[in-house]
Amino acid sequence: MTAHSRLTPALVDSIREALTNSALPGETADFSRDAQRTAAQFVADVAAQRQWGELAIHIESSGGQAGHRRMRIAIVNDDMPFLVDSVANAIASRHLTIFRLLHPVVCVRRDEAGKLIAVEDFCDDRSRRESIMYIELDRADSRGRQELVTDLRRVLGDVTLAVRDWTKLQQRMRSDAAAIPDPEGRALLEWFADGAMTLLGFHVEQPNRPYTESLGIFSVPGAPTDEGDCINAMNFLDRGGDNPLMAKAERKSTVHRRVPLDLLVVPVLGDKGKIEGIGVHAGLWTSEALRVPPEEVPVLRKRLKQLDADFGFDPKGHSGKALRHAVASLPRDLLLTIDYQSLRSLVMMAMSLADRPRPGLLQVRSILKGQLFSFVWLPREELTTARRTAIAMLLESEVGREVTSWSVELGDGDLALIRYTQYIDEKAPQPDAESLDAAVVEMVRGWAPAVEGELITVAGATRATRLALTYINSFPDGYRARTAPEEGAADILRLCALSSDADRDVRISRFDHDAPEQLRLKTYRKGGLIPLSEAVPVLENFGFRVLEELPTALSGGQGYIHDFLVEVADQAAMEALLTRTRPIERAIANVLCG
Repeated sequence: MTAHSRLTPALVDSIREALTNSALPGETADFSRDAQRTAAQFVADVAAQRQWGELAIHIESSGGQAGHRRMRIAIVNDDMPFLVDSVANAIASRHLTIFRLLHPVVCVRRDEAGKLIAVEDFCDDRSRRESIMYIELDRADSRGRQELVTDLRRVLGDVTLAVRDWTKLQQRMRSDAAAIPDPEGRALLEWFADGAMTLLGFHVEQPNRPYTESLGIFSVPGAPTDEGDCINAMNFLDRGGDNPLMAKAERKSTVHRRVPLDLLVVPVLGDKGKIEGIGVHAGLWTSEALRVPPEEVPVLRKRLKQLDADFGFDPKGHSGKALRHAVASLPRDLLLTIDYQSLRSLVMMAMSLADRPRPGLLQVRSILKGQLFSFVWLPREELTTARRTAIAMLLESEVGREVTSWSVELGDGDLALIRYTQYIDEKAPQPDAESLDAAVVEMVRGWAPAVEGELITVAGATRATRLALTYINSFPDGYRARTAPEEGAADILRLCALSSDADRDVRISRFDHDAPEQLRLKTYRKGGLIPLSEAVPVLENFGFRVLEELPTALSGGQGYIHDFLVEVADQAAMEALLTRTRPIERAIANVLCG
């Protein structure tokens, strides 16, 4: 950016008017005349010199109100769709709050060198329209500012590529639709090409070859696709699987909405009619398409008829209408990425919950088994950020993979629906959905009352009340999400037995789903976590091999728990240990005390 735009005061004032005249109500309530001029000068410095097709962007620290430290960004670009939402999502992904966003679209005149000569409010000549964004947001450090500018350049580059190839993407999708034998599959692609999907990219994948025929955002490759995914999709289509095959990508869209890309996969045939690769269309369902009645969505309407036939429902009767309402309550963009039996299970669950609202959890796999979708229904009043996060931690603990995305459907009933996505090995076994469902129900019923109930059983009502008041509120959300009430009660009883910071205790236990050679071993201390450098050698001397460890600090100085998953050398050692658990626990604790 130039040190000063050298634009005339009148031209800077034209930019100021454009910024304020286009503002939404409330955006300029605390935007003084002097602040407007300063912002306009900042934008003018960025806009002063620019050629058509170039992106001009600058970020700098600025003042703020009431001592808040802020920075500001000016972006000048060719006018095109998706600019504001794509930029806002990129900023939000870095956990920065936007305090002001002004976005006028202006008509400009520039000389041959690209110098700005005039700014007008409106004109019919699209080639003269430019997008101006002025944004005030939380301040980041120097490195954070550089990384944000890099992110925004990449995002706006993707927007440019998607808009540039929009017509070609539509043409390719219609061409692929014409080659699909099944009328419903063909209609689905045509429906998306006609506007039900925001088309963003396309390429052809073939085993052991680079991607070809790339369009849109795939013109600049993102994270490479696992070659196994290509082969699995080819095998699925070769066996007569649904064409197109629908899936959710691990790669999130940088354009329009920052959510996983929707993929439509079609076979690429060789000269002899054999499948030699796949064509991958990437985009996002439009918000309008996500609200279309199921009877109007190709492929989904076919499945709806199959559900009617399976259940024996009259589509116009009460049960038939309830079935349609249940399907409509589920996210359309996922219903076509799972097989029919999984869809049937989801619909049955949704119908059951509509008749008898209650917490519930159901998990289904994607068609190629590489994604696990967890559907969790909660009473609307129970839907909080803490609860959503706690359930995500529970899923991650059970599955061993991070939750990569989530979304919430509120609907018009008593229950809210949260869906979580985890990417897993296609050969991985199905998680223990029954225990997860029970954990969610217990979570809603209340972890604290459940723990107190367990304490009453083992310690009596009077002592249980005292222990509950002392300890229960000290446990963090992550611990509550992964710990059963009886386990929490057992931990409290061990913690309360510690009389000083020097004391340590140990508890050995097993879960039903643990491998035969594995145990759970917990250490307890009031004064701080026992360092791993001290704990691991002791455990190894007692014949344990540490596989995992998870520390928990209680608030208010109530103590520390270190949870170890350990392996025992052989079955004989396991049997001997289980018959003498308490003496071994005391022996380990004594050694840890030094």
